[in-house]
Amino acid sequence: LSPLAGRTSWSGTLLPNGMGQGSPQCQMSGESVGSWVNDGLYLLVQGDYRYSTGEYSGSFWKFDFLIGYEPLGKRYRKLLSDNVGIVIKDCTLEGSRLVVDFPTGAHLESGGRKILFRQAYDWAEPDRVRNSFEVRIDDGDWILTADLQGVRLGCRTGTLVL
Repeated sequence: LSPLAGRTSWSGTLLPNGMGQGSPQCQMSGESVGSWVNDGLYLLVQGDYRYSTGEYSGSFWKFDFLIGYEPLGKRYRKLLSDNVGIVIKDCTLEGSRLVVDFPTGAHLESGGRKILFRQAYDWAEPDRVRNSFEVRIDDGDWILTADLQGVRLGCRTGTLVL
């Protein structure tokens, strides 16, 4: 999880329909700051991603999350508080990729439709992190809605300088 620690500047694209049916493609940017807490057992990440296109702009995702390994459950978990609500999500860490999902059976409902969101971080490239967002509606296929690239600020040749 250390690639999510420190300051990261984010930029990328919110794809068409990413904010709902008929929404246009937007540019996104933001920043997050990750700090180790509880004697380094967990990572607290705070951030704000914003979008802009033509006449529209605003906050796409303002968030605070605590992430780490839950020894009793023998898994990674993420406690997320954001502009949508509060949820505990399940995480799967495989090499340089962290996938964050709703717990089994949990979902949002809107207009009579079941909605799931999935987020993935991938830090295979040194000092960069990819952050992708996907949505799944009514048990359909996962659809990419946003794709961002994060550049760790204060990094030089793989070392974070705070």
